[in-house]
Order: sequence, then C-alpha cells, then structure tokens
Amino acid sequence: MASDDEALTAAELSERLGVSPAAISGGVRYLIQLGMLQRDPVPNSRRDRYRLPDDAWYQASAIKGGLFKVIVDIADGGMKAIGSEDSASAARIREMRDFFAFMQAEMSTLMDKWEETRG
Repeated sequence: MASDDEALTAAELSERLGVSPAAISGGVRYLIQLGMLQRDPVPNSRRDRYRLPDDAWYQASAIKGGLFKVIVDIADGGMKAIGSEDSASAARIREMRDFFAFMQAEMSTLMDKWEETRG
C-alpha cells in the first residue's frame, strides 16, 4: 500500500520491509487468501509479482463475512456438544454465536451501503 510501484516480487518485498523471505512467503499466502493481494506471474520467469487489487478492503470484508457463518456453525456444534442450555459455558458460546450471526447479517447491509457510497 505504501509503494508507488504497481506490483513487487517477494524479494523486493523482503528487501523493502527488512524481513526474511519466509515471512514474505507466509504473509503473501495469507493476504491472497483474504483477497487483499493478487499474484501475477512474471513472463518467462519462475517469479511472481504481488499487487494490491483495487477493491482489496471490500474483498477482504466479503471473505470475512463468510467466516462469520463458519463461526456460527461451529458455535452451534458446541452448543449441541455441551447439551445444556443453562450452563455458564453454554451462555458464553451462545453469546459468541449470536454476536457472529449479527455481524454476518449486518455485513451484507454494510457491503451494500459501501457499494452505494462508491457510486
């Protein structure tokens, strides 16, 4: 984000950030999964260049919205495993489930509002 270059190789990222190539490898892999980074192969080379997509924040938020559903489903499984709706642990899991269900529902509304704002 802080570079004026459109894309950088892993070696360039490593040098500019002062971190190991292994840290870059793990970091770009994670950011690609979030939709915040794209990998473009360099023609006639084994190297890739990494760039920030135009809508990186939107993509990352959309992906995270899907993660909320996964957490809700896991919490539902936890509630079933506990078996008691009245225990303190059930209350904590229920609170977590309800929070992430709320976030999931609100995320789509926020994403729609963002699209309207961008025009």
